[in-house]
Amino acid sequence: MKNIKEILTNNKMKILFYTAAIILIIAIVPLFVACGNTSVNQTKATLVFKYEDKNINTELSDEESEQLCKIVNDKSTFSDDMLSCGFSDKIAFIIDGKTFCPACDECRTIKEWGSGKLFNISKSERNTIEKIFRNHGGYFPCA
Repeated sequence: MKNIKEILTNNKMKILFYTAAIILIIAIVPLFVACGNTSVNQTKATLVFKYEDKNINTELSDEESEQLCKIVNDKSTFSDDMLSCGFSDKIAFIIDGKTFCPACDECRTIKEWGSGKLFNISKSERNTIEKIFRNHGGYFPCA
């Protein structure tokens, strides 16, 4: 039979272990949950594509701007430093002073450059973005 000192020591170790585990979970979980929603108020967008021999910086049509606004508005954002998609503020569109960088590969993720927050888009939304970039001389993949 264990003496009381051993039992108390074992209980202290268990409490310490569970406390450390709870603190770790509290610290890690926010990295994987939504951090908020995207929001833009203006409807005019500017496209930026500075890569290789291209140096494009152009205001988009009302229709293209509206399409991009619909894509970015009210998306759930998240943080993920481990995401392998490449982003650049030189391959982006700007709405309401916010720079949105679609992944330079075929990843369906966009990074809001200023906040570093990410959000996912659908395949058709990705196709729309790529089409708008192509219309102005940009292309994907681009890094």
